[in-house]
Amino acid sequence: MVFVHCLNITRELYTLILILFFDVLSRWNTMPTFADILDALEADILCFQEVKSSRSGLSKGCAVPTSYHSFFSFPVMKSGYSGVSTYVRAASATPVKAEEGLCGIVQPKPPLTAEEHVSAQGAYPHRILDADDINYKGLDSEGRTLVLDFGLFVLINVYCPNDGNGTDERNKYKADFHTVLEARVKGLVEVEGREVIVVGDLNACAAVIDHCEGQIMVARGLAEGLEGEEGFWGKESRRWMRGWMVSEDGGRGGHMTDITRRLWPDRKGMYTCWNTKISARDSNYGTRIDYIMITRGLLPWVKAADIQPQIKGSDHCPVYLDLHDEIVDASGVTIKLQDAMGFKTGSSQEPPRIASKFWDEYSGKQKLLQHFFGKSPSAAPTASTSTSTSSVTDPRDNHGVSEPSNQRLAAEVTEPPPSSEGPTPNEALSLPLLTPPVTQPSQPTKSSQSSVPPPLSPPPVPQTSQPAKSSQSSTSTTLKRKLTTDTLTRGSSSKKKPKQSVEKKNVNAQATLASFFAKPKTLVKAPSISSTATSTDTPKPQEPDDVEAPVAGANDVDIDADHRLALLVSSEEAGPPRHPSVESIAAKQVWSNLMAPIQPPKCTVHGESAKELTVTKPGPNKGKKFFICSRYRRILTPTMLAGTARAGPSLLQQNALKFCITEASPGLQQQRHMSMLKRARRRKETLVMGLDMQNCLQLSTDTPKSADRNIKRNAQGQIIPEKKEKSLGAFRPLAVSNLNHELFEVDKRTELKLPKFAPIQKLIGKATEFPVLKNDPARIYGLPTKMLLEFRILSKPCSVVRTITVKAANILEKAKTQSSLETRLVLTGRAGCGKSFLMLQLVEHCIQNDWIVLYIPRAKKLVDSSTPHEYDLRTRTYLQPSFSLQTLQRLQAANQAKLGTLTTHTKHVFEKREVPLGTNLNDFIGIALKEPSLAPLVLEAIMLELSAQTRHPVLFAVDDFQALYCRTAYRDPHFVPIHSFHLSLPRMILEFASGKRSFAKGAFVGAISTSETIYKTPAVLKETLNLPDMHFWTPYDKRSRLLMEYAEGLKELKVPDELSVDEAASLFGVWYNDKALVSTLPDETFLSKYTESSGNARDFVWKGLLATLDS
Repeated sequence: MVFVHCLNITRELYTLILILFFDVLSRWNTMPTFADILDALEADILCFQEVKSSRSGLSKGCAVPTSYHSFFSFPVMKSGYSGVSTYVRAASATPVKAEEGLCGIVQPKPPLTAEEHVSAQGAYPHRILDADDINYKGLDSEGRTLVLDFGLFVLINVYCPNDGNGTDERNKYKADFHTVLEARVKGLVEVEGREVIVVGDLNACAAVIDHCEGQIMVARGLAEGLEGEEGFWGKESRRWMRGWMVSEDGGRGGHMTDITRRLWPDRKGMYTCWNTKISARDSNYGTRIDYIMITRGLLPWVKAADIQPQIKGSDHCPVYLDLHDEIVDASGVTIKLQDAMGFKTGSSQEPPRIASKFWDEYSGKQKLLQHFFGKSPSAAPTASTSTSTSSVTDPRDNHGVSEPSNQRLAAEVTEPPPSSEGPTPNEALSLPLLTPPVTQPSQPTKSSQSSVPPPLSPPPVPQTSQPAKSSQSSTSTTLKRKLTTDTLTRGSSSKKKPKQSVEKKNVNAQATLASFFAKPKTLVKAPSISSTATSTDTPKPQEPDDVEAPVAGANDVDIDADHRLALLVSSEEAGPPRHPSVESIAAKQVWSNLMAPIQPPKCTVHGESAKELTVTKPGPNKGKKFFICSRYRRILTPTMLAGTARAGPSLLQQNALKFCITEASPGLQQQRHMSMLKRARRRKETLVMGLDMQNCLQLSTDTPKSADRNIKRNAQGQIIPEKKEKSLGAFRPLAVSNLNHELFEVDKRTELKLPKFAPIQKLIGKATEFPVLKNDPARIYGLPTKMLLEFRILSKPCSVVRTITVKAANILEKAKTQSSLETRLVLTGRAGCGKSFLMLQLVEHCIQNDWIVLYIPRAKKLVDSSTPHEYDLRTRTYLQPSFSLQTLQRLQAANQAKLGTLTTHTKHVFEKREVPLGTNLNDFIGIALKEPSLAPLVLEAIMLELSAQTRHPVLFAVDDFQALYCRTAYRDPHFVPIHSFHLSLPRMILEFASGKRSFAKGAFVGAISTSETIYKTPAVLKETLNLPDMHFWTPYDKRSRLLMEYAEGLKELKVPDELSVDEAASLFGVWYNDKALVSTLPDETFLSKYTESSGNARDFVWKGLLATLDS
């Protein structure tokens, strides 16, 4: 786990603040401690994202590094997921307040008080946003945000969600997180007047230049008919980033400034994230998704900002911000950075309560187990103690082999002999043993059970003035040292240690003055108990004459009371040694196999162990390792070896494989043909396939030379390839006499002849074709997707005249002479019943009868954020210039002759451009074609003129009408959802639908799509049109008052759910006679498909005729 710097204030002159961050997946293994890693990054405030750890998984050095205040935010539910952290150098800055999350919901124990919160309650997102469907607690539960108040500014360390698995739930979570993050900044800036720095991995690009494929996306969008850079802004997160930042052209925007891009506006390739799977960092093929965003008030402090791609170790690179140590304001007053931040150098200001230093495990409230058995700081030996200890203990007393530190430590501790008059164990622990007994070495006793060989030459024994002691005292002291040593060294014996009884000895407890100046005695490690005390009958071995047990005194005892108690108890109650279990042995073996070096594979041709090579030539592949045949020096040329650094090891492996196969079996290429395989089977040869990643082949035969019998070679020994029989492959052209299928009988196919469409009584139940017109509305306005596919399969567009067709046409005939306020229809019915076909029939009927028709076949495109929008202060709506321009172009193309007869009734002024009275409407539309930015205003004026004129009735037809009453995908600069009535085109449609605006002559017709899954029919329309609903709505359910007003006065025109038998038969005849169906079908098949579809028009065609029959 590696961490990143976020804010740096220089330690000497306090000259700058350095903000730097990147993800935590790098490897800084060379640093000895975590504090060294932070110091190497040369920063004083460090922010990390995607920590992927937990509180229990942090070491002390990582949680509370020296000289830093640290803050963490971990996920509540998932462990090892997301997470952010911030480190602040205590000598440079200290935050005033700190909290987790954006909404202030995640609280420590006890919760933060009102004074400890970063903001007042009114500045939090749940008080600013008017959204009931946002789970604020869930947004703060993934450990994605830390908010620290530094006085001058509020620092927000954030890790935004990525695209994830693309589910609707995760997409909503990401959108809600962006909304709440923007609202949090808005509350700090607008409500509290604070300056804000947002730093972190935002997982979104803010401009085309920030993506390596940005121009490709723009070009793809232009090819699809989009304008400008709209091909890049398809993702909702990018549009949010664009709206959140301050607009560079002075227009309306958010509060944040991308300070790095502001200082480097035209710099290309300034990427911060790369795909490690394809080594994209070597070619700088990445994206810029890591940002430092600041508010405008901090711009005077900015000195520099940049990225640091040279710092490796992660798939992200650091980004930093450099601030001045002091500035001069407009009044000439010098303001120092430390004064603005409220920090005094040398002060011991405590951090906020959520800092990790106040966690129970680090604040002294909770002790770790190691604290009870480790050395106490108060017991650390002084200089004289160290000198005395070194004079008694020889660190290499085991025949020149250094003894483990824990054994040497145990060997220095001796326990007093048990006695009825002596102190109890607890009392013994409190005694410092200032006057230990001094023993005299005794003669050793040879034992065949001893496993420790005697020294080659006994060390010299120093002379002392102490009187000789009994051998019993020496033996007991030595035995106690053995018990202590074995207590700390497990597994020294497989048998239970016998209890040793030691008699009380009368020892002179006072040493002479000469003993302090005598030469130290050399010690020899005592033999283990397993070799000296195997049973009670075995005599106890004695120490040699020239060996003496260590003297325990005040100067050589540096172990606290708890440690001595543990040693005493373990020596008295020593149990059998622990044996490794079967599970532990198996686990050890598994880990050994897992961590073992990779064994070289065998060559798939020669069966020999491959050789590992390393690319040494400079280049992107330098240092990479690969395996190759051990005979590579014979089969690869130097040129091929030199090309490894350019093309990588994979090319070298392929070339080596090719030559290996050629050398081992020259005729292997001929084995690819079936004839060679048959001969191989006859010779009882075995073909082994798929032995390595390159799908190479290995040919092993009973007679290895048999494969070379049919191989011809030239004088130089090279293989002469056999001439292969030329073949045309699997697909050969058929003779003309074989083209007797009816599909190839062009002359016999007859043109589909149908009567012209007309909504009259005598054509009910019959299929009719739409006339071919220059201003064909289906071609100009477009069609719904299903209908368009059907017309592409058939030779000509056609439909069946139904009873509802004649009824709807009669309604429109009456509407020719009255206001559209009287005729506002909504076509309803079950999915696939033919509502879109009925609307197209009405559009065709009106085009043929001198109506002006405005047809929108897919109204959901107006609200799905597929076109750009911009705010208009005059109308207080969001204009849609691209869609407005397309609507004007289509309106003119479909009604050019009729618009040419109309002129303007009033004068119109657009941005210093005046359109005089009496201007032809075609010329009026031409203004928008020349200046697309005026398209929304021109469309509004054209609709006003059409509403006032009485020469031609107007039909306003809208399919997917219910989408205009649903929640749109558009967002304002604050990432708040925009209602449909705040968008210019949907608002215009809703005003004509509700009667707020109307045509002098004409009608409004809408069609509801019940098969739409995203924009479903809302409750407002269902209640107005009395449509059935599974949910029982009550007066207490939430409704939009404005949408209810826009739905008033709409009337339902229900389309029958089923086709009649005559209508279905006519439809079937069109598909069959047009040879769209290959099979010859009897009447029983038609009736079965009609029954299976329940008479539904769409199911009858798509699930009946096209899905189950040959077509």
